[in-house]
Amino acid sequence: RGNLNSQSAEETLHSFRDVTAVATWAESGVAATMQVGIVTGRSTDTLAPKGYMTQADVAAMIQRLLKQLVLI
Repeated sequence: RGNLNSQSAEETLHSFRDVTAVATWAESGVAATMQVGIVTGRSTDTLAPKGYMTQADVAAMIQRLLKQLVLI
């Protein structure tokens, strides 16, 4: 089960070139869900926070969430 580590949102998100597109109010939430493995970027250096999500993207996030909660 994933646990939040002591990394700050800035430390977690700094490697993504489009981090400035993440709304300030959402930074801690995005970082927290990335730290526990529920949210991943589009690539190793792109988050695409303003991009559209496909049904497959949503299904993958839900699957990772349920695994983190040990429900599947």
